Amino acid sequence: MKFSFLRIHLSHFIPSLMIALSSGLSMAADFSVPSLSRCLTDMQTANTKDARVYNIYSDFYYEYEDKRDFAVAALAEMTKLFAPANSSCNQFSQPMNRETITCKKIAGSDVCIVPSDAGEFILVKDYVDSTNIILTEYDGDYSKFPEIDTNNDNESLWVPMPEMCYDGILNGLWDSQSYLLDAKSYRRFGDLRYVMARTSRDLVKGLSQSDNTCQYETAAHLAAGMQCFARNNKPTICGLPTTGAGYFIFVTDADNTMHLVFNRWD
Repeated sequence: MKFSFLRIHLSHFIPSLMIALSSGLSMAADFSVPSLSRCLTDMQTANTKDARVYNIYSDFYYEYEDKRDFAVAALAEMTKLFAPANSSCNQFSQPMNRETITCKKIAGSDVCIVPSDAGEFILVKDYVDSTNIILTEYDGDYSKFPEIDTNNDNESLWVPMPEMCYDGILNGLWDSQSYLLDAKSYRRFGDLRYVMARTSRDLVKGLSQSDNTCQYETAAHLAAGMQCFARNNKPTICGLPTTGAGYFIFVTDADNTMHLVFNRWD
C-alpha cells in the first residue's frame, strides 16, 4: 500500500517537475555579450571619426536569418578586432536572451539594440557590407533633448546634400562613416528632428571649410520623412532616407551629444 501510494504520488509529481525543469531550460541564456563598461575601458582607438563608434566589415550578415544573432556575431567581431587578447572586454560577458535584443529597420538600415551592464550597443548596418557599432552609456538625462512633435510633420528639415560632399563625409571609409556632434546649443529647439537637421548641417559645413572636394548645399525634406524610434530615457534613433546619395542615422547620447552615421547608397 505504501508503494502504491508512492507510485500514485510520483505520477502526479513528476509531470510538474518536468514542466518546471523545462521552464528553467527555456529561460537559459541564448548567448553571452561583452560587458559594455569593460569595453569602454579596454577597447582600442576607434576607426571612425567618433571615438565611441567602431566600424567592422560584416559580410557575415547574410548568414543569419535572425538579425539578433547577427548582432551578437558583430559584437564578437568588434571585440576580436579592437580589444586586446587579455582585455576584460573579452573575458567578462553577460548572459543574454534573444528577447532582450531589439532589431528594427530604420531609414533603410537594419538597427539592433543590445543592452549591457552600463548602457547599450547600438549596431547600424549600412547598405553594403559594414556595420557601425555605437557604445552608449546610461549616465545622463535624455530629457535634455526636445521630443518629436508630430505637429511639425509637414514642416521642412533643411539637411545637407551628401552628394555634394560624398568623399568628405565618408572620409576614408568606403561604405559609411560616423561622427560625434555637440547638440547642447540646440536644446531650445521645439522638435528633436530640427536638432538632427542642424547638427548634420554643422557637420557638412565644417567639412566644406576644410576640404576642397566638399561643397555645402542644403535641401528641404519633409519632417514626417524622418523615421524615429524613441524610448523613455534611452537613446532615440532616427534616420532620414530621402537624400539623393545615402542616408543619415542619428543616435542621441546622454551628454548632449549626437552620434551621426552616414551610409552611402550602393
